[in-house]
Amino acid sequence: QAISELTTRQRETLYLRFYEGLSYEEVAEVSTLSVGRVYNLVCESIKKLRHLLQDKDLFLVIFLLLKISVLHFF
Repeated sequence: QAISELTTRQRETLYLRFYEGLSYEEVAEVSTLSVGRVYNLVCESIKKLRHLLQDKDLFLVIFLLLKISVLHFF
């Protein structure tokens, strides 16, 4: 539910970065954004999720995003 509160661009960036496992540079290339903007979008997204979720829920979300990213790497 909290993820639906993110903008389309924020959701897309998180999806590409953590679910697809793309690097920040690759996300920038795919989304036609600058690398700096991708970093900012990821940071803004995590801040917004932190605000929307309790700390323990945010920890779980970040853990799952990182686990998904690692699984796609191998």
